[in-house]
Amino acid sequence: MFSTIRTRLAGSFRSLIDEPRRIPWKFRYGLLAHAASGLRRSHARFTHLHTNVQFGEGVYLGPGFALRILEHGSLVLGNGVQVRRNFLCEIGGNGSVKVGDGCVFTGMVLIQISTVLEIGPDTHIGQGCVIVDGNHRFRDYRVHWNEQGYDLRPIRIGSGAAIHSNCIVAHNVGDRAVIGANSVVLKPIPPYCIAVGAPARVVVYFGPPEEKADLLAGYNVDV
Repeated sequence: MFSTIRTRLAGSFRSLIDEPRRIPWKFRYGLLAHAASGLRRSHARFTHLHTNVQFGEGVYLGPGFALRILEHGSLVLGNGVQVRRNFLCEIGGNGSVKVGDGCVFTGMVLIQISTVLEIGPDTHIGQGCVIVDGNHRFRDYRVHWNEQGYDLRPIRIGSGAAIHSNCIVAHNVGDRAVIGANSVVLKPIPPYCIAVGAPARVVVYFGPPEEKADLLAGYNVDV
């Protein structure tokens, strides 16, 4: 009993000593960081008055946040979304990007959308990821590939998904799916599945056993 009391008192004493030392850190990475985030939100809205830009409560925009909407697109970030560092979102035409509550973009994420991107709540996007809704056409050898237009499709990333570092996502990802680092998603990934590789293929299903047949119906996977 006395040993427990001594341990707690020692911990409290160390906290009293350490707390003043943390003041500069809290000032720089707490107060100043959130003030700078507020300025970035204001800048994004002010420079895009011709578009629909909305930020929910508690949205954090870190250093290097950049938004480019040339025409009449839309960006909506839900409550508590974290965009930590070096994030670029380019929206063409009337494209729309909608991000659910609690999502996290860690760093150096690029989003290029001309149709629709929807990301469900609590999804995490790892460092160096790219999310695009189309590819250049290139098969007409008589015309330069940059003049052949695009094949576009809306993209949906489900809730609670995890997309690890350096992935390219060009198709749908299901709820709670996990995409391994350095993967390239060119086909739909079902819910509750781990997918890896380039192109990404499903290697594990970890969802409810009784729902497996229904959840995987319509997907060309064998796990």
